[in-house]
Amino acid sequence: MKQRPKGLPKNCFYYDLAAIAADMEGAELCSEFAIKATTIFVGHLPSAREIAGQTYRTAVIDVSGQLVLCTQTTLALMTAYSKSNTVTCRLSRWMAWKLGLQNYPYFHGENSFVPDASPKRQQVSWVGSRWYSSMRAVAGGTLVTFSRDQQQPKVVVHVALSAPRLTTQLALVREFLSAFQRLVQQGFQEMLPASSCHLVLPVNLPALAPTDFPLVQAKQLRQFIFACHDDDLCQLVDGYEMSVREAQQVADYHVRAPRELKLQARTDEQ
Repeated sequence: MKQRPKGLPKNCFYYDLAAIAADMEGAELCSEFAIKATTIFVGHLPSAREIAGQTYRTAVIDVSGQLVLCTQTTLALMTAYSKSNTVTCRLSRWMAWKLGLQNYPYFHGENSFVPDASPKRQQVSWVGSRWYSSMRAVAGGTLVTFSRDQQQPKVVVHVALSAPRLTTQLALVREFLSAFQRLVQQGFQEMLPASSCHLVLPVNLPALAPTDFPLVQAKQLRQFIFACHDDDLCQLVDGYEMSVREAQQVADYHVRAPRELKLQARTDEQ
């Protein structure tokens, strides 16, 4: 087991993926796991472990300090999480492209996740935003502290992301939250003009300068939800002689990009 970094409280939980892969003592084994509101880290093990005929590929850490090793890949876990939510990973990607962002988190409100590398071609680890407390740069990455309240021990995780990059990604989550709140308030005022809707941004996330992030417009979301998806379905039904049900399955944005992104990629290549 790797030695704990200096400066950590004695009563905190500390996890490092390399150490977890080498020594799984105290970990709960699970063949099927689902990300929860209390999940703070979904980590791709550098080397899978074979135990009793099962291959464990991922370490999931809870804000309580609980460590679970599961057989699913990080991609499988995040895809299932995306499918259970209103805002999908693909929608986050489309919004980021519309806003000119090269790197972006998976936005799902306060329960968002930041990947430590591009998830397009490799298994990556994901850092949760909801229970984030602080970070400290160290050799080979960043020590990220998570805390639910003052009564429980803190949880510290060594992640591969640099501190500046993680700060930017968490700040993007905050800005997405701010933009989302403006959309909610706009819709609330249209539906219930005699009432008021007060939403508050989480104070734990770092902030970007206002000029660093363009505003998300409601029409951009409507364009994705209606125009792009409907166009994809029509193209699949007409071009591949599919039924509408088959086209809906193929156009699942949890697992493939919208047609608009594909067309943009081709244009960029030319």
